[in-house]
Amino acid sequence: MNDELIDLLTRRVRVMTLAQIANALCGGGADAEALARELEEEGMIERQTVLARPALPCTSPVLVWRPGDELPAFGKTAYRLKARWRKPVEPTEIVQASQKAARRYGGYLGGRWPRASETTHDVNLAGVFLWHREHRPEDVASWVPEAQLYAEGRGLRSRLPDAVIRRGGTEVRFIEFGGSYGKQKLAAFHTEMQHLPYEIW
Repeated sequence: MNDELIDLLTRRVRVMTLAQIANALCGGGADAEALARELEEEGMIERQTVLARPALPCTSPVLVWRPGDELPAFGKTAYRLKARWRKPVEPTEIVQASQKAARRYGGYLGGRWPRASETTHDVNLAGVFLWHREHRPEDVASWVPEAQLYAEGRGLRSRLPDAVIRRGGTEVRFIEFGGSYGKQKLAAFHTEMQHLPYEIW
C-alpha cells in the first residue's frame, strides 16, 4: 500500500486528499491517517491543509470526442462545466510526494505544492485518475501526467493536456479536467488536441 501511494504521487497525480486515499487505498479514515503519518515520518510525503472546493462526483466525462466526430458544442459544454460548481471552498487536507520520494521512485511529481488557483483542479484530477484506476485499470500504467510531458520537452509552444494515455510509446487519448472553462478555452483546447481522441471531465 505504501509503495502504491508513493507511486501514484510521483508518477500519476500531484496531490490526493486524505479522503481519496482512504476510499481508494485504505479500509477507512483511520487507516489512511495511519498510512499518511507513517509516510510523513519517513519523509516520503508532505501534508498541508488548503482551501479547495469539495471534489466533484466522478462518474463519466462531460465531453468525449474522437477524430471524425462532429465539432463539439462548446457553449453547451462550457455551461455544464460551470454549472456544477455549487459549493464554496473549504479547508481540505492534501498530500503530495516529497522530493525525496520523487528521487527514490524516479517520478516527475513531488516537492511542489499546487498554487492556490490549482488546488481544486489537482484534487479533482486525482479523482479522475482514481476513476480510471477502478474502471479502466489498464490505463493506470499508461497514464502520463502533464509534468512528465513537460519534462520530455513538450509544451514549450503549445498547451498540454492534464494527462495522456500512452501505450507502447503511442499516445492514444488525452485526459483533461475542465474547471470553469469558457467556450473560447474549450475551442482552443480542441484546436490543439483534435489529432487524438480526448475526454474532458
